[in-house]
Amino acid sequence: MIIVIIIIIIITTPATIMIIIIITTTIPPSSSPPSSPPPQPPPSPPSPSSSSSSSSSSSSSSSSSSSSSSSSSSSSHHHHYHPHHHIIIIILLIITVHISNIVVMNIIILICLDVNEGRKGKLNLVMVLNSERSASKPYQTKNDPLIHNFYNVLM
Repeated sequence: MIIVIIIIIIITTPATIMIIIIITTTIPPSSSPPSSPPPQPPPSPPSPSSSSSSSSSSSSSSSSSSSSSSSSSSSSHHHHYHPHHHIIIIILLIITVHISNIVVMNIIILICLDVNEGRKGKLNLVMVLNSERSASKPYQTKNDPLIHNFYNVLM
């Protein structure tokens, strides 16, 4: 769990606020029951140090499943602890995974376009990202060879 949080912090800086919330909400249940540390070492071996978004999402999804398993144990041991906090923690983990995937994809786009076209690639990237945000005016990818080359690189 802690290793996955550190990896997400390394990959994304916008998600650090949510990670701080997750850490503050998960420290009380993880410090009180002694049965929660054993299931945490299995997610640590596949530590994705590279900028691959799929491996980070899979490792963080496994951490969310481990946190849900620890929620059942903590709720059985401690009756005063509310299990609804773990649902909020899992939702925050899913949000941070999505944000990390978006940021990693944007970094890959920037690297590909910088290798291809330099500063002109960054301008085209801004146009593509703005067009993706506003779905009313989709960007014309048919007439742009740079975007075609970039999508071929991604696919």
